Amino acid sequence: VTNWHVLDGAASATIATTDGTTYDVSGVYDYDADNDLALLQIDGTGFTPMAVNDSGTLNTGATVYAIGNPQGLESSMSAGIISSAHRVVNDTDYIQVTTPISSGSSGGALINTRGELIGITSASVSNGQNLNLAVPIEKLSELSTERCRSVSTVVQEFIDTLADGFSLSKTSVRLNPGDSTTVTCSIPGIPSGYSVSYETSTRSIVQCAWGEWSDQDSVDLTLTGQNLGDVTVTISLHDRQDTVLATRTIQVAVR
Repeated sequence: VTNWHVLDGAASATIATTDGTTYDVSGVYDYDADNDLALLQIDGTGFTPMAVNDSGTLNTGATVYAIGNPQGLESSMSAGIISSAHRVVNDTDYIQVTTPISSGSSGGALINTRGELIGITSASVSNGQNLNLAVPIEKLSELSTERCRSVSTVVQEFIDTLADGFSLSKTSVRLNPGDSTTVTCSIPGIPSGYSVSYETSTRSIVQCAWGEWSDQDSVDLTLTGQNLGDVTVTISLHDRQDTVLATRTIQVAVR
């Protein structure tokens, strides 16, 4: 099991054990982009599983440990406490911990003092101190094991679904100079780290400005007429590597 964002954008994947042996990830059973989890099939045998505590019973203030690869330093272990047993961020339930989760530790194990797996380390707040998040391991029970597909197939299906849902509330706009209108850009299921941008074919005709994301899946673009003419505004959806996944256009006439 790992975070979905670890696989997002990948064509293939491998795992490495502490003795340096590597194994191919032969497939993905299921994933949950909202809860940032992916259930993997590994091309190997003889692994020793961790004990899992998926009861959901967590106590704020309890000591916990994280194992990960921060900044590439493999199998690092760190300690902390549960700051909040149930912290909701963007409508998603997390375990908030003081245990350090540096870059590279995504998809690692969060364990209790009995050595039981209670969560998957997922994120940290970069402008805060000891504000780190893990996905509760009981979310794993919501993933299916009915079929297994290659990493590249699953990732492409996710991108296709995201791109298909990418829509604009208006695709053509007519304005007077000085007048404004708002176009809502909706992308159901857009993950953290993805972004949208705009580009105008003639900047002197219309001015554009993003608003705040009204919820996790939509953002408004305000268009203001400047000078007479016609212009195309192109809205692009970008992944975490800034690759353009899909585009939509708005035809603007300023009269």
